[in-house]
Amino acid sequence: MIRTLIFSAAILTCVGLSPLRAQDHTCENGQAQVTGADPDLAGHLCTVVDRALEQLSQCHLVQKDPLTINIVDGFGDDRPGCVGIFDCANDRIEILRPEVMGQSLEDNRRFSRLPLMSLFDSVVAHEMTHALVYQNFGENSGSWAQNEYMAYAMQMAFLSPEDRALFMQGFTTDRPGSLAGINVLIMLMAPDAFAAEVWLHFSAKGNGCDFMGQLLSGEKEIGRISH
Repeated sequence: MIRTLIFSAAILTCVGLSPLRAQDHTCENGQAQVTGADPDLAGHLCTVVDRALEQLSQCHLVQKDPLTINIVDGFGDDRPGCVGIFDCANDRIEILRPEVMGQSLEDNRRFSRLPLMSLFDSVVAHEMTHALVYQNFGENSGSWAQNEYMAYAMQMAFLSPEDRALFMQGFTTDRPGSLAGINVLIMLMAPDAFAAEVWLHFSAKGNGCDFMGQLLSGEKEIGRISH
């Protein structure tokens, strides 16, 4: 299904992966292996993984199986516009190398406002959310819009308050959070607006991790299409 393959939208720059950069590094927690990164980036990624796992556990998501995080310089033509993906068949996340990600976001208004490594880290948190949702629920994890809601909520929560305020600048926030704008069409056409709308709803009083728990338990749903 599409949601298990492509989760982030951006403008893609495709170049080859240099074998000189490709190294394997197992994180100290034993729950993630980083490939394709130099030692400094691999160490940084392991720290991000630890932070993301802590955040996700607070929102009722725990890791069931080890993950591989592969740093790449581009994706194939069958995955246009991606900065990160989760491959459910192999429990593998692939993320664009930071400098390539920066080049790919020149025309993406809100995401391009963020400091590069803050953006990179938040994309890791986004894809880890998809990974843990799939590990726990498989294909029974709800609609595509629901999966993206959870991933973007965790991505936005992973940002510092300062970076999040920078991202949200100019977005109408003086209104209660609503699920009206949480749909696949908006996500595909304007992922930055989708992310902002998700954060407005997720951060509203009474939502947050409690709402995530209700989605995961099936008590509430987003975007379910009846047959």
